[in-house]
Parts: sequence; C-alpha cells; structure tokens
Amino acid sequence: MELDERVDDGGTRLRAGLTAAFKDAIRARDPIAASALRTTLSAIANAEAVATAAQAPAPAGSQHFAGAVAGPGPERSPGDSSAPPT
Repeated sequence: MELDERVDDGGTRLRAGLTAAFKDAIRARDPIAASALRTTLSAIANAEAVATAAQAPAPAGSQHFAGAVAGPGPERSPGDSSAPPT
C-alpha cells in the first residue's frame, strides 16, 4: 500500500489490531506480551479521555498546592484529638 493511499481513520485500525494481539497474547498465556499490550491500550484510552478546551477551567489554586481552594478547613468532631482546644 502506498503512503498516499492510506486513510486516517483516527487510530481505529491500530486499536483493533492491538486489541486482537492482546486477545491472542491472553490465549497464548504470554504474560509479558499481554502486559505490554494492556498498558498500550490503557495509555491510548487515557489519552482519549483528556479534558478538552471546551470544558470549564479548574478553579485557581494555591501557588504551593495544585487545585487548592481558599476557605475553611475540614470540620472536626469534638472528640477529635487533632482539633485545637477551645
């Protein structure tokens, strides 16, 4: 197949080939190949799940802790030994 004849299908054929190879590795009881293919398929799935720019941005956090928000800390029960004395 010439390079110009290839059609970009969004990775569907690649994913299908990896999935088939993963199933074959499981059937062949090849733990190394199965692990490598499982990791590869998981990485592809995780990359597809990345947030897009259309989603609302996360609230601004602290300069020291990512995702930290200002406000009161967690509530503590009166018997909590870590609660400050009143």
